[in-house]
Amino acid sequence: MLEPAFGANLPAGPFGCKARKIKGFGHMRVVAEGLDPVRIGFLRAVLVDAGIEAVILDSATASLGLGVVPARLVVRDEDEVQARRILDDADG
Repeated sequence: MLEPAFGANLPAGPFGCKARKIKGFGHMRVVAEGLDPVRIGFLRAVLVDAGIEAVILDSATASLGLGVVPARLVVRDEDEVQARRILDDADG
């Protein structure tokens, strides 16, 4: 299981969200979040199919159905812009 290692003073990306460093992956950015694990899984599959490595965080907590902690879909910092374009096409 991946352990998030949060950086202290990381710059905000082009969409205003801060990068998070995940052991073995480097800096990652959240490109989607939600309480529906099926939707998040679909969006991850779309990104993987496009050749972008994506990781789902907090999926176990989100799947409890409590509506408190959403699952987050993250990609490498350098893939953020391309991933957002792909997700906009897939979700729109």
